[in-house]
Amino acid sequence: MLIRFLRVRFAFAAVLFVAGFSSCQRINDSSEAEDFEEAKEFLYAQHATWVAVQIAEHINSTGSTLGLNTFMMDSLTKQLKSTYLINDSSYLDNTGIEYELYFNPQNASNYNPYQHFTTYKFDGKLKVVVDQNYREIGSKSEIIIYENNPFTIDYPSFGLVKIFGSIEMERTAVSTVKLKYKDFKVIFDSDTYDWSADLEYSWLLGAETDGLWNDQLQFTGNGKLVEKDDSNDQSEFTIVNVLTKSFEPGCSDYFQFGRLSLSTKEDDFLIDFDPFKNGSCSSLVRISNRKGELEFVGP
Repeated sequence: MLIRFLRVRFAFAAVLFVAGFSSCQRINDSSEAEDFEEAKEFLYAQHATWVAVQIAEHINSTGSTLGLNTFMMDSLTKQLKSTYLINDSSYLDNTGIEYELYFNPQNASNYNPYQHFTTYKFDGKLKVVVDQNYREIGSKSEIIIYENNPFTIDYPSFGLVKIFGSIEMERTAVSTVKLKYKDFKVIFDSDTYDWSADLEYSWLLGAETDGLWNDQLQFTGNGKLVEKDDSNDQSEFTIVNVLTKSFEPGCSDYFQFGRLSLSTKEDDFLIDFDPFKNGSCSSLVRISNRKGELEFVGP
C-alpha cells in the first residue's frame, strides 16, 4: 500500500514538474502574453502590405497573356468584389497598361476563399500602372494608394488596418519580382507608422500560368516599421528562412513555411510560420522571445 502511495506521489510530482517546466518555455493564455503584442501587431501590418500586391499581381499576370480588356476585367473584379476603371489597356502603344480598382465592403459580405485573395473584407482604391508587358524582364509597375482613399482591411480579431503610399515592382528575372515600398504608411489603433521594405518574390510553381491561382511563391528581404510620434520607435524585420506561400483554396492568406526576425525597442522576436513543421495552410504562428514563446492565431 505504501509503495503504491509513493508511486502515485511520484507520478503526480513528475506531472507538476513537466507542467512547471513547460510554463517556463511556452506562454499561451497568460498575463504575460502582453509581452508579445508588438509582434502580433506586426503580423497584421505585414499581411495588409502584401494583399494589395497580391491583387495587382494576379491582374497583371492574367492581363499579360490574355489581354486586359473589359471582358477580362469584368471577370477578375467579380472575383474581388470590386469595380474598375481602365485608363490604358494595351501594350501596343508602348505605354503599358493602367487601371484603377474600387472596393466596397458592402458588396463583399459573402466571401469564398477560392475566389478571393484574402478572407477579410477590404475597402478603398488601388491604382496600378505597368510600363510594358508584365512578363518581360525589366518591366516595371507601380501600385499607388492615395491617403484620401486608403486601402483598408477589416480584421475581426484586431480591427481596421489602413495603408497608403507607393509600391514599386520590377521583374528582375523570368520568375522574380522585386518590391520596394516608398513613402508608405500603415495605420492601426489610430497610430501611423512608416513602412519601408525591400522584398523579392519568386515562383517555385506556376510562373508561366495566368494569374496566381495554384502558384507557389517564396519571399526574401527586410524592412522596418517606424511609429510617427514623438518616440519614433522603430521595428526592423528580416526574413531569415525563406517564406513560402501557396495560392490555392483556403491557403492564400498564410505563409506555409519560413521564419522572420523582428527587433523592436523593447524586445527581439522570432516568428515561425510553420511551428509544427508540417507545411499546413494555417494562421497559427509561434512567436518566441527571451521570456518564452506564444502560439498565436493571426491573420
